[in-house]
Amino acid sequence: MERKQANLACDSSILIKSIIGLLILIRVRTIIVQLFRMNSAINYFFYSIEIICKMDRKIEKRKWTAKKVVPMLASIALLGFIAHYLFQEKEYELKVDKSKMSVATVSKGNFQEYIFKNGILEPVNTRYVDALQSGYVKKIHKESGEMLKAGDVIMELANAEFELQVMERKALLYEQLNLLRNSKLQLNQNTLGLKSDLEEINYKVNLLEPKFRRVAQLYNDTLIAQEDYEAVMYEYGFNQKRKKLISESLKNDSLSRNQQFSQIQQSEKSTMQSLAAVDNILNSLIIRAPRAGQVSLADIQEGQSVSTGMRLGQINDLNDFKLRVAIDEIYLSKIKEGQRGDVTYKNKKYKLNITKIYPTIKDNLFNVDMEFVDGTPRDIKVGQSFRVRLELSSQAQAYLLPVGAFYNDTGGKWVYVMEDDKAVRRNVTIGRKNPDYYEVLAGLDEGDEIIISSYEIYGQSKMLSFK
Repeated sequence: MERKQANLACDSSILIKSIIGLLILIRVRTIIVQLFRMNSAINYFFYSIEIICKMDRKIEKRKWTAKKVVPMLASIALLGFIAHYLFQEKEYELKVDKSKMSVATVSKGNFQEYIFKNGILEPVNTRYVDALQSGYVKKIHKESGEMLKAGDVIMELANAEFELQVMERKALLYEQLNLLRNSKLQLNQNTLGLKSDLEEINYKVNLLEPKFRRVAQLYNDTLIAQEDYEAVMYEYGFNQKRKKLISESLKNDSLSRNQQFSQIQQSEKSTMQSLAAVDNILNSLIIRAPRAGQVSLADIQEGQSVSTGMRLGQINDLNDFKLRVAIDEIYLSKIKEGQRGDVTYKNKKYKLNITKIYPTIKDNLFNVDMEFVDGTPRDIKVGQSFRVRLELSSQAQAYLLPVGAFYNDTGGKWVYVMEDDKAVRRNVTIGRKNPDYYEVLAGLDEGDEIIISSYEIYGQSKMLSFK
């Protein structure tokens, strides 16, 4: 409506100026007619002289004579003057309603560049719960939001084919374990056999030794035949040699047995570990809480199929929180770790620091993590949204102009400055901005009153006068 009133005022002004221009045109036309008459006489005079001086030459007819050129130039100059007068006056001044504009005063103070962005509350420490094996959900034991202890069962999965493979693997391991134990038993039996043989030969040698001494004495006394003596002597010698061989065999067997026994024990231990791993693989179908905290499950129902690596939920530590903030990529060069910010919650301000910058840019945005510096607000929940004030520069003294719609129309190159009962257009230089103020670099002083509302209806007017 305001723009229509302004256009109507402009049209009325143009009509009045057009009438004035028409009157000026009529007056100028009279002057041109007089000049034309004077020009005709002058032309006639010069034409007569030319005829007299050049009677013996052929006179060519001129296309551009003073009679034609002077009125044409005069008309062009007149039209240019009228157009310049009308359009300059239109651009120069416009009457507007002062009550429908916003005016702000330039002040001097601390300027700081900052932006406001939304941050989503997340726990600092989070452990994700993924499916280690594929299958279907057999039973869900816990629901989202419940507090869990480490090791609590969240849900059970089932996979018949996988369970059969595990059972077959366990059977093979048990068979291998039995073979190892049989080998140990065989080693023990061999050792016991050698020990038994050694005891037996010791017994015989112990019996033959006194017998051999008696027979030798009788033989020396020629009381027995040589054959009887030799029989006892050979039997005693044979058993002594056999005792030596059995002792050496037992000694070698002990060394070999110890080495084999150690190898068997290692194999047995490895087999037991494999059995435990197989049991753990089977236990991977039972989803447990990896740590204490609040569980948050994905939208999963009993009987639903899940694939290996599928995210089933997460365990959140509710002792520490952070804010995940999405920022426009144009600010990437201005964001550093350790940069400060703050949020206001329940009329209390909480300071934040940037602890991590994510390099990935998606949809012209990148993310940062901001952690609370001096304590965390109470009664907050994961996923809650906060309005974060993120500082982009330190504070510095500057002239401050409140933010307004005029910037969209002028690009910050000029403004209307209030002077008594009018507003005059003035070129300015505007630097940085924050959500509240522009930083004025040149063109304005403290105390200047500036129109900060939209300039769209003012066009290119040099001056605004108030109704």
